[in-house]
This record gives sequence, C-alpha cells and structure tokens, in this order.
Amino acid sequence: SAIYLLSELIQRPDGTYAGAPLLNHEQTGYHPAEQMYQAADGWVAIAARGESAARRLVEVLGLSGTVKEPRAQWGVNESRAIAGAVKTRNVAELTSALEQAGVWAEPCRQNVEHEALNDPQLTAQGTVYRSVHPQFGEVKQVGPLFRFSAAPNSAQGHSALPGEHTRAVLSELGYSAAEIESFYERKIVA
Repeated sequence: SAIYLLSELIQRPDGTYAGAPLLNHEQTGYHPAEQMYQAADGWVAIAARGESAARRLVEVLGLSGTVKEPRAQWGVNESRAIAGAVKTRNVAELTSALEQAGVWAEPCRQNVEHEALNDPQLTAQGTVYRSVHPQFGEVKQVGPLFRFSAAPNSAQGHSALPGEHTRAVLSELGYSAAEIESFYERKIVA
C-alpha cells in the first residue's frame, strides 16, 4: 500500500519532489474540473482532464458564455458556476450526458459496502473473498488488491483468534508438549 501512496510523487528535473495537490476548501476535489459536485438527487464525481475535456464539460453544463478562461486558470468562480449548473440536474441524466461528451463522471454512491461485498463479479475475480470464522461465521472481506502470478492466493482462512495458534508456535520453537502444558497451567500463555 505504501507504493500506491507514493504514486503521486513526481521528481522534478531539479531534484525536488511534487506531491498530490491539496484538496479545495470544501474537501471535494483538487480543481474545479476534477471534483465532486452535488446534483439534484445525489453527488457526482467529475474529472475533465485537459483543455478539450474541460470545454466539453462547460458545453454539457451550458456554461460556454460563463466559463471562458482556460482550464489551467479555473478557480473559485468556475467551481461555483459548475456547482450551480450541476445542482439543477439529476445524477443519472448528468453522468449520461457527460459520458456521451467524453467527460469522465461517476455517481458517488453511499453505503456501497454491502453492494461491493455481494457483487458476484468481484467475488469471481478474487477482489472479495469469503471465509468461515469460528466465532463470527461466514465473513466477506476485501482480498488482496494485487496478486503475483506465481504466488499462491494469500486470501485464505480467517484472522487468528487470540491464542489459536499458541501450541503450534511453541512446538515449532522446540518446546515439548509437557513444557507447553506447563505454560498453560502456570498461565504464562493463554
């Protein structure tokens, strides 16, 4: 996971590093063309990368007469204009119109955990896996985010209960069965 956290770091020619841009004041995105906006019936995430995508976004929202600056110069005023236009539309209609225009947009869904953990496609590809826990029964959880082709699937079984493997570990460390039993009797292990 640390590698993914570093993926936004870019080394400049002078040796300094640039990281991920800071979120805006509302904590909804980095730039007016790349942020989440509240629509009439929910939220939508928009990513209009590049000048041509930004122009298509402006056209779909009917803001050609309002947002005239190049994308690189967009700021608070453009963000407010986009927010005002998005607020009047519903998520399904807006995402469809943006998709047809070639602008990236996705509905923001709430409480998606249940949906994701029960998605047959995610289960089939191993993103979600099921295990049987001795205390909690069937558990669905997110599996490894990436796998190596020659490595066995590491998403097996359940998290160990406290003390579940104590005897096996002590045995592997060379303690005899009698010594291990003595540890339990003296409450050295549980």
